[in-house]
Amino acid sequence: MCSDFHQGQNQESSRRGLIDRVRMRNGDGVPTNVRHAAALALAVWYLIGPPEKSGSDNDLKAPLGKWKIIDNYTDVAACEQGRIAHLSEWYDRADSDGVGTKAAINDARMLVWIDEAKCVSADDPSLKSNSATP
Repeated sequence: MCSDFHQGQNQESSRRGLIDRVRMRNGDGVPTNVRHAAALALAVWYLIGPPEKSGSDNDLKAPLGKWKIIDNYTDVAACEQGRIAHLSEWYDRADSDGVGTKAAINDARMLVWIDEAKCVSADDPSLKSNSATP
C-alpha cells in the first residue's frame, strides 16, 4: 500500500514536470494550447463590398483596401452565412418596395453590391493597401 502511495506521488510529480516543460517551451509560462486558442479567438473575417466605379457600376478590380467593410465574423463560414443573410434582407426589402420606385432601384443596387461582396480574413495583406473603410 505504501508503494502505491509513492507511485501515485511520482506520477503526479511527473505530470507537473511535463506541464512545466510545455509552459516553459514558449518562454513565457503560457501553455501552447492556450496560446493557440487565443490566436483563434482573435481571428476575424470581414464581409467587404466593392467601391463604386463611375455611374452605378462597382469596381471589382479595386484593391481590397478600398472595399467597404460591411460586417465582421469569427470565421469564413459565418461570414458566408452573413452574406446570404444580407442578401435575404435586401430581397425582402425589394419585395416590399413598389416596382420602379426610387427605393426599389436602391434595393436592386444593394442586391448587386452584396452579391459581389467577399469574405476576407482581417490579416490578409491586401487589405492593408489603402485601408478598407468601416
